[in-house]
Amino acid sequence: MRNYAVELRQLAYTLPLGVGEHNLLQLSDRMRAAADQVVRKGA
Repeated sequence: MRNYAVELRQLAYTLPLGVGEHNLLQLSDRMRAAADQVVRKGA
């Protein structure tokens, strides 16, 4: 999931006129946090 979060963040920066950039960056942050939480739990 962490890799997808990175890809999503990169996609957000390529959008024309920044349309939807903020929402994609927020989603990327949530995905990264969820992946980190799973790693901490040892799953």
